Amino acid sequence: MEDLKRVREIILLQVYDWLAGREGLIELNELEFKQFMEVYEAFLEKLGEIQYIRRKKGRKTENVFELKESQYVVREVRKGPFSDRL
Repeated sequence: MEDLKRVREIILLQVYDWLAGREGLIELNELEFKQFMEVYEAFLEKLGEIQYIRRKKGRKTENVFELKESQYVVREVRKGPFSDRL
């Protein structure tokens, strides 16, 4: 019985880091995922950039997502050869 570990459910969010130019995974708990979905819904309405930071809170580190105004002009993507590959 001592060799058994508890089973836990995790949420993995696949992200792209524009500064580093690579993909990564972020492990989220239920509360962090809920916060991400709220920010994502606002992103779909207003556009902008979703920024991710990690804050130290006591002994734990929490994942925080924020919607920031984008400094770049976003244009609508029309259907074509390039958008079909996205």
